Amino acid sequence: VAGTLLGAVRQRSILFCDDDVDIAVLEADYDRVKEALPDLLARAGGGEYRAGDRRAAYAYVRRPWPACDRVRPGYGQSCSHVWVDVFVLRRYESADALRKLLCGGCGSHDRGGGEGASGVEAEDPLPEPLRHARYPLYHYDTAQAVRLWPREWLAPEAVEIDAPLRRLAFAEAVERPSDDAEEDLAPRAPRVERLAHLRVPGPGDAVGYLRRAFGEACFDEYPVGAAAHAAWQAEFAGRGADAEGREGNAARMLPLRPEHYRPMQHSRRAKRAHDVASFDEASLRARLRRYDE
Repeated sequence: VAGTLLGAVRQRSILFCDDDVDIAVLEADYDRVKEALPDLLARAGGGEYRAGDRRAAYAYVRRPWPACDRVRPGYGQSCSHVWVDVFVLRRYESADALRKLLCGGCGSHDRGGGEGASGVEAEDPLPEPLRHARYPLYHYDTAQAVRLWPREWLAPEAVEIDAPLRRLAFAEAVERPSDDAEEDLAPRAPRVERLAHLRVPGPGDAVGYLRRAFGEACFDEYPVGAAAHAAWQAEFAGRGADAEGREGNAARMLPLRPEHYRPMQHSRRAKRAHDVASFDEASLRARLRRYDE
């Protein structure tokens, strides 16, 4: 989801300017994930999970802030790994269900335009984009995340899939990547996306989701400023006077270069993908044309 999905579609890897991976699980699966993930991470690091083990290669922390869980390098470990944020997607049957989340379950703000106990018209807590969305929909399960990223919702058909098919889809993601041409057959259904040498299940209608979440120009421009990662601001600062750059509300927008459409590769040669030569700006434009048609 979020910036990681943008990287998967635009660059077939994490974004060239990113330092974390955003993944999401359905709320129905969250209990199983949070129980299994510590042991899986310990095994990935070559050990077994022991609560409070400061030698662990990875640390899984539940809700260190109200928006998501986090996976980070373990205590004392070199911070050379990509960080992972784990979000939870909840199904909301109506706009009122989201309003209750945003106002903490209170009654007086459940509907915008009503009057509170003081007789003063209550302000609608629901962000404007979500007032006109089609329900039911999936969004993050915390008020903090919904307020920060109100446009990052998904339609049920983009994420829902029967459990047996979900397991099959994951197996196929690892063993057999789907051809981009196949997305035309069911563009709104969950599909497999590439992250360089990895193949991961992703939501359907990824292009529509990304245009809504990041703006129509998300496949052409990159923000520099408040919304950008600090490590990359220096690179783009020299291009700040570029006539092609334009000022945005929260950040300066600059055009992407051809190299920014090519996948980032693993630092270890043995783990690099060798079938990504055709992944470039031209292949992205072809995918966008198929989507728009």
